[in-house]
Amino acid sequence: MPDERTLQILEDVTWIHASVADINGKLKTVVIPSSTFRKDDIWKNGIGLDGSSIEGFLRVENSDITAVPIRETLRKMPWTEGYDKAAVILLRTSDAEGNPYPTDPRNTAERVEKAAESMGFDGVMMRIEMEFFALENRADIYMEPEGGPDYMLPASEDITFRFRDELSAHLASMGYPIRYHHHENGWGQQEIEFGFIKGIGETSDAAVIEKFVSRFIARIYGLQVTYMPKPFGTQAGSGMHNHMYLTKDGENAFWDADDTHHLSQTGRYFLGGILEHIPYLSAITNPSVNSYKRLHGGMEAPKFVAWGFGNRSALARIPGGKKKSTDIEVRNTDAAANPYLAFAGIVLAGLDGIKRKIDPGEPSTEDLGSLSPEQLKERGIKQLPENLAEAVEMADSDPLVKELLGEGYDGYMERKRKEWEEFMHTVTVWEKERYFDV
Repeated sequence: MPDERTLQILEDVTWIHASVADINGKLKTVVIPSSTFRKDDIWKNGIGLDGSSIEGFLRVENSDITAVPIRETLRKMPWTEGYDKAAVILLRTSDAEGNPYPTDPRNTAERVEKAAESMGFDGVMMRIEMEFFALENRADIYMEPEGGPDYMLPASEDITFRFRDELSAHLASMGYPIRYHHHENGWGQQEIEFGFIKGIGETSDAAVIEKFVSRFIARIYGLQVTYMPKPFGTQAGSGMHNHMYLTKDGENAFWDADDTHHLSQTGRYFLGGILEHIPYLSAITNPSVNSYKRLHGGMEAPKFVAWGFGNRSALARIPGGKKKSTDIEVRNTDAAANPYLAFAGIVLAGLDGIKRKIDPGEPSTEDLGSLSPEQLKERGIKQLPENLAEAVEMADSDPLVKELLGEGYDGYMERKRKEWEEFMHTVTVWEKERYFDV
């Protein structure tokens, strides 16, 4: 039977947007009357879905899948009213025997959380920074904007402020911890930064819901949003930075009061695992052709496989250690990624670092973007793959990536190979203009 909180929400809305994230992290939704959720059946037995219509799940010849609502994810959509007053809830999928469906990204996230618990940790704490562009219309994507940088514009100068402010207010009213929001560096670029959330699955839920809500609210303001990592060549790209730490016995396992920078040995090993595996995880953390335009486009692009204290030119940094708040920020991930898979992959890499006691090396104190290739080589600093094809090829050589994706590994990588092949068969406007008169 639904609990009191759930019943209160169900009584207050007409429709429930029941949603599951596909292999790309995009929500697939069926809208169900709230009265259906007031009965026990749907909570016990779930609903039947066509798994072949959810990319990365099932083939058409064997397409039935069961999806059970995750009670804790039920949230009212406060901007809806009248007959279409609604709530959203996320679903957990299972096979005919009731086992978590192996290629469901949220199930992957939960599997990695259990791996952390099996090593004696209470759980994973994460907070995310969602960056994206808000444009007046879709056609703006084809025009290179003038102006910028526009970092932290005051409301009096920011024509997108009201949109971002309302978006943040709705997310907060839905129960998500909003740390702050501001205009980012690029023209029309936004950032919503969340507070810490416990759990990889729950943090990823917040990421997919933020994208879901932002598109709703953008339409109210006559705007279009894009989470494309690098929509404009002359503007900063959009990332999905994530901060994280493990907890043990209720305390931050990355905190060490005696260390100069308050980073524990556990935190260092976790960092070592991330740096060792992150190039091989790039096809997941940076899964699009466009992702590599951001990584290799300057403007503090986090392409250098290095770490530092407060160093934003490094892929990973330790932003502070006051009041036992030490965390590791990973900066290469972008919002084209499936957050469930990307965050789970990073945590799995960190756990491997703890198991194998991988030393991350010395922290970088220089602006890595100012170093020559020779200087980078001298310091042993590697870079992320140059493009999606290289990322997919690298993934094949790291067993941890296959452990992460499990049965979905071959299908995921095949999709990425086809994406690259399609790009290679596409002739761009730049090529036509540059080579027409050769």
